[in-house]
Order: sequence, then structure tokens, then C-alpha cells
Amino acid sequence: MGYDKKPADDDIVEFLKSIDYAARPAEIADATGYSQNYVTGRCRVMWENDQIQREQGRYIVGHDIPGLDSPVVLPEDRKSLVEIVKSVAPSRVSEVRSKSADDIRSFIRDELATDTYPLGNRKVSYATG
Repeated sequence: MGYDKKPADDDIVEFLKSIDYAARPAEIADATGYSQNYVTGRCRVMWENDQIQREQGRYIVGHDIPGLDSPVVLPEDRKSLVEIVKSVAPSRVSEVRSKSADDIRSFIRDELATDTYPLGNRKVSYATG
């Protein structure tokens, strides 16, 4: 049985090409307007047919950050990480402005979070080739 392309597949691929990181199905669903269950299924089908790449998940870590609803799962993209710093510690944005996403994540974990703990589930992300 061959790959049966659906209209949503183009929207999913277009979104994945517009970002610079692998996205979870929930993020793809938010951006495209499709349900998370539908996106998860379409991503699996596209991955099985070599249309997109899959990155194996890892344990999700939650952070308690004063001023934000907990737990906070730190995003992969740099812009969203800077927004977190801006929202809870605007006077410290200059400290992270030129840092990489990994360094900003470390800054948030070490300087802003009051607690860090595993949430106990794994995530799978998808990206284009």
C-alpha cells in the first residue's frame, strides 16, 4: 500500500519548514489548526513513508518559574526562550540576548527556576529533511 497524501500533510510540512527545530505534534497542531490526534497520526504516516524525519523523544522536564504557570516545559526555539526571560526577569534580558538556545535554557534552569523535576513521559518530534 502506497502513501496516501492528505491535504493536511502539505500544511504540516510547510510549518516544519518554517521553523528551525523539530516540533512536537502539539506544536504542529496549534500552528496548523488540526487536532493533535490527527497531526500525530499524519506525522506517523509521513514518517513511515519517508516524507518527514522523526526524532526520538526524551524525558520531559518541568520547571517551576515564579510568574509562570507550573510546570513550564522549556521550548526548543531561542525566540520563545528569550520571551520567557523577558516575561519573568525583564532586567536580565541583556544577559541572554546573544546566547544560544542551549545557553538560555541553562540560564533559565540555573537562574530563574526554583525547582526542576521530570514529568515522566517522552516526546517525539518531527522535522523536514
